[in-house]
Amino acid sequence: ELGGNPGGVVTQETFDWWVNQIQENHSKKLIISVHHYMLRDTTVASGDWEGMKKDQCGNWTTNYHGYFSKGTPKAASYLYWVGGKTGEGQFENWLENNPGKVDVWIGGHTHTNPDDTKGGKSHIEKKYGGTTFINVSALTRWHVKHHASPLSRILTFEENSEKLSVECFMHSDDYREVGFYNEKKIQIKLSKKFKFYSDSK
Repeated sequence: ELGGNPGGVVTQETFDWWVNQIQENHSKKLIISVHHYMLRDTTVASGDWEGMKKDQCGNWTTNYHGYFSKGTPKAASYLYWVGGKTGEGQFENWLENNPGKVDVWIGGHTHTNPDDTKGGKSHIEKKYGGTTFINVSALTRWHVKHHASPLSRILTFEENSEKLSVECFMHSDDYREVGFYNEKKIQIKLSKKFKFYSDSK
């Protein structure tokens, strides 16, 4: 009923559909799963209570995400509710038990600068059965002012190659100069070679 507010929510039907799509396609195709949220403890500030901070009186308050006492603020930074149940980690457990089936998980819920490592995690991490998680946020200067840093990620695939290049582009000088942040460019090894798809006969 709270719509997450702001912890991540999906229906059980969504999760079951996701699993079915992967099981039908994983052996033939590279699987890149794109979501609004990251999974728990994968990238920057995606752990319990990492979306919040404490005020001078020791009370939890807004940091990366808005504080709503009835909206599971503990899990404000990741996908927490699945099928009306909390904290069971259905996505995380499935990935752990099915290694190599999902190459990349892309999310963008937590807006912050590209050097932020809140919770000991960067914007790009590998976890849960070898899936690479990429936090691609954020194209905004105003959503979270004290973490403002408009950026985007450019993913470059090469035909017949297992290499995926991920670059970081800064859109304003709020954090650093506009342009590519070359020190943040990384290369990921995919589970199989990339091929451009064509349905022409």
